[in-house]
Amino acid sequence: MKILKLTTFIVIFFASFFLNSCNENNDVSNNQTDTNTQTVNHQALNFNFSFEFINQKQYKCGDSVSISFDITDTIKIDTIVLFVNDILEKKFTNNFDYTFNTENFRVGVQKIKIIVYSDDKQKTIDKTVTLFSDITPKNVGYKVINSYNHDPEAYTQGLFYHEGTLYESTGLETRSSLRKTKVETGEILNSIIIPNNFFGEGIALFNNKIYQITWQDHVAYVLDKETLSIIAEFNYSTEGWGITNDDTHLYMSDGTNNIYIIEPTNFSIVDKIQVFDNEKKIMYLNELEMINGLIYANVYTTDFIVVIDPATGKVLEKINLSGILPNSLKTPSTDVLNGIAYDKQNERIFITGKNWARLFEVEFK
Repeated sequence: MKILKLTTFIVIFFASFFLNSCNENNDVSNNQTDTNTQTVNHQALNFNFSFEFINQKQYKCGDSVSISFDITDTIKIDTIVLFVNDILEKKFTNNFDYTFNTENFRVGVQKIKIIVYSDDKQKTIDKTVTLFSDITPKNVGYKVINSYNHDPEAYTQGLFYHEGTLYESTGLETRSSLRKTKVETGEILNSIIIPNNFFGEGIALFNNKIYQITWQDHVAYVLDKETLSIIAEFNYSTEGWGITNDDTHLYMSDGTNNIYIIEPTNFSIVDKIQVFDNEKKIMYLNELEMINGLIYANVYTTDFIVVIDPATGKVLEKINLSGILPNSLKTPSTDVLNGIAYDKQNERIFITGKNWARLFEVEFK
């Protein structure tokens, strides 16, 4: 047992690591010191502690974190344990200084937990901090390769391409549908109306079955690829916006900066990606498409698609598609850009929007 003096428990995070307060929505401004002081009362464990974040603009992946504890009053301390995102990072018994690196961290809100042990008592101190990307996204433009007819009454929510056919999910209550169309002409080859007046959202093809999600109805349908008949359904707790997949999982957006990794067999959430660039979190992630291992996401209400590394949540590119739909093709019902499909065999990318009269084959440059 070691006797130490403790009245002030100071954890100082140096370098350009990461901070938000307990609320992830409050970013730290440049060149300011944030001090958050709290009194802890737990029988023998009576002390004040403060977190000081000094001269930080924001905190990024790869920054080193130095932690120091200042103990100035008599109290028995057995151990202080540090957890980062619920994983044991360090156990302190006599040397209360430590530095660790965040190079392999994902971006987003990180959970920091400190547990102080004294005799048979303990006290837990929890905080959250935000880690931004260390990458400045590339600004990318586009080139139109081809333009095809598209149903201007289709309120496009989801899109994918498979074996020469474009599959499209449309939204709006009582009008939501799933359809197969011919790219070259826009002809509808087959379609169904989504039951229960649900608001249809994104679609993805996994194991030769179509997964279609709904907006606020918390229902996902599994459909036969050929007949479009419903063969199963699942419930989930979030909103449903966009959905895509890799070889093992589905990836679903909910209109925030989160992308949920979904187990296809039961639609359970197995992990969550938080999406940030080097300055902010990217909200309103909508329709999704997996292209060469990266997630392409429409940002709702904008002309931008962001390219996301699913391993880290970092935004690698921002694609500006402003002006792609000529004013001559816009009507009062024309809505925002939404819809990305990839023809893997021929390396073609298609984009469209809600109630757009055109589907565009594009090259990003």
